[in-house]
Amino acid sequence: MKDIDFFEKISCGALICKNDKYSTILKANSAFYKMVGYTKDEMKRIHKLKK
Repeated sequence: MKDIDFFEKISCGALICKNDKYSTILKANSAFYKMVGYTKDEMKRIHKLKK
């Protein structure tokens, strides 16, 4: 899947969010986690990030 490869390999933080009142994060790339200073597990606990 080229889109997923691109999403993970770009150097800027990127999110895929649900179109709800909270803009729920459905997926985030590794650059996003590096930028905000949290691990994926920490974000799951804090913001209930979905897989």
